[in-house]
Amino acid sequence: MNRIQRSSEHTAMPWANGGGITFEVASSPAGADFTSFNWRISMAEVRESGPFSTFSGVDRVLTVLGPGDLTLLINDNEVLSRRHEPRHFSGDDDVRAELVDGPITDLNVMTRRGRCTGVVTVQTIDGVVNLEPQSQSNTVVVVLAGTLDLVDGEGLSVRDVLFLHDNTTIMGNATIARIDITDLGDTRG
Repeated sequence: MNRIQRSSEHTAMPWANGGGITFEVASSPAGADFTSFNWRISMAEVRESGPFSTFSGVDRVLTVLGPGDLTLLINDNEVLSRRHEPRHFSGDDDVRAELVDGPITDLNVMTRRGRCTGVVTVQTIDGVVNLEPQSQSNTVVVVLAGTLDLVDGEGLSVRDVLFLHDNTTIMGNATIARIDITDLGDTRG
């Protein structure tokens, strides 16, 4: 059965390096800390330029939610991360964020290398779309902009999350991030 998690239900906690606040959406196993998760989805407020936390053995996908863009210095290579464009990098990399137009919020998907893989796809919805969960994966949909309605009448707003377990029809005008996390072993959360 599908489950909705409202943005107000995400768990606030300090960044691993203490430099800001992140809102945990989900992790596996449930309740895992920064050193013991197999995968983790969170949204972070970036209010000032500075270093990212290091997560050895973890692959990361960062998607800027806005309102502006973010420049990442990944191992001293400058990469512009535009709003709603997923950016892949290793948690082992030396990463520094430079704000372009002021504070932003980002969506982070982290997967423990060798245990899980994560794919983030951003999609614009205009009308009616059928969503199907990916077999052998945890499929999570995050509303990035706009609003959506589920066929059963439930509505989703910005930063609300749908944990997709069954085929579901959605309708509306929105931008979503679809996250598919595939477990490479017996780590399903």
